[in-house]
Formats: sequence, structure tokens, C-alpha cells
Amino acid sequence: MEYEFSVDGKEYTLQLEKKGDEFLVRIGDRKLQVQSLRLNDNTCTFELNNKIYTAYFVRDEGNFHVSIGGENYNIEDLLSSNDKQRVAAQTDVHASGEICAPMPGRVLKIMVKEGQKVKKDQALFIVEAMKMEHSISAPGEGKVKKVNFKVNDLVDTGQPIVELELAKE
Repeated sequence: MEYEFSVDGKEYTLQLEKKGDEFLVRIGDRKLQVQSLRLNDNTCTFELNNKIYTAYFVRDEGNFHVSIGGENYNIEDLLSSNDKQRVAAQTDVHASGEICAPMPGRVLKIMVKEGQKVKKDQALFIVEAMKMEHSISAPGEGKVKKVNFKVNDLVDTGQPIVELELAKE
């Protein structure tokens, strides 16, 4: 997978390849082998060059705020124009009540059933991608019309996992 991002105004391209329990990371001409030891919602412990690091991160509107070893970084996601169109399309899908996978991954957990009433910001499902869990919430009050996937199913970006009948405001 390839990602484009900016750290403190400087643009980078990162290539990420998973090999067993390790990740091969390429940033420009630099190649790194990283082993992830533990990951949860806002913390990742990893080994790089025989040294263990802990990274703390928070996602905020497409940006990541990361702290590693007392150093703080603001990582801005630089989307291609195609990706921006896809994200805009996903926003429209949300308006129709289809709640889609934000990225390719595996359905880790589904917290709702067909016919169930949901409240705004209620967790609907969790998708796991690159050893990170992404909890997806309801954009508003409504009722679950359909659940299109089950736990352990693989999903691609933009596939509707849960369909809601949103309440009229």
C-alpha cells in the first residue's frame, strides 16, 4: 500500500508491505523493518533497529497527532484527487443511510442487528486494517435496515456494511 502525507509541511510518500509479523516500510530511499508488538485505539508499541518505541496518536479530521519519545508530529493525509472524490462519495453514502468501510480490512465486530434502533454516534461496527481497529458510528438517529457483512468478512473501501433508515430531523 502506498500513502502520501505531510509532516510539519514536508511531503512524504510511504510504501508499506506486511511480511508475517513485520512491516517493510519505505519512505523515499529509506527502508525500515518494523515489528508491531502491541496496538490499541491510541497506542502502538513497535520494535525498530532493536529498540522498542511507544507511539501515542489521535486522529482528528484526517490528520494524526503523534507523539514518539517526547517528539510530537502532526501528520496530514494528502489524498489524491481520486481519493478525495471517493471520500466525498462516501459522505453522500452516509447521507443515504449506507455506512461504509472507511478502508480495506476485516470486519472485527458488529454491534447492531437488523431492526435495532440506534442513536447518533452509537458504535455500529469495527473494521480492522493494518492491525488498527476503526470503530464506525451512526451519523444520526435511526433504525438498522440491513447488515451486509458478518464478523471476519473482508471488505473494501466504500462497501456498505450497515444500512440505516435515518430519522427525519
